[in-house]
Amino acid sequence: WANTMNFDILETIINDTPKCAICGEPATKRCSRCQREWYCRRECQVKHWPKHKTMCDMIVEIAKSETSNNS
Repeated sequence: WANTMNFDILETIINDTPKCAICGEPATKRCSRCQREWYCRRECQVKHWPKHKTMCDMIVEIAKSETSNNS
């Protein structure tokens, strides 16, 4: 199982149109903090925030530490 490619993830990576993290609809909005998650509308972003917050915080902290290390 460990070496099995997850084609859903691969499709998301190579797909030109970002998909909403909640409903899968085409997305035009990103998380303003980490810029990693996409959403089709504000309601989906708000709904996803409790789940996304921890990962978002980690991404932002890593980005800050990389920026300070490269200065």
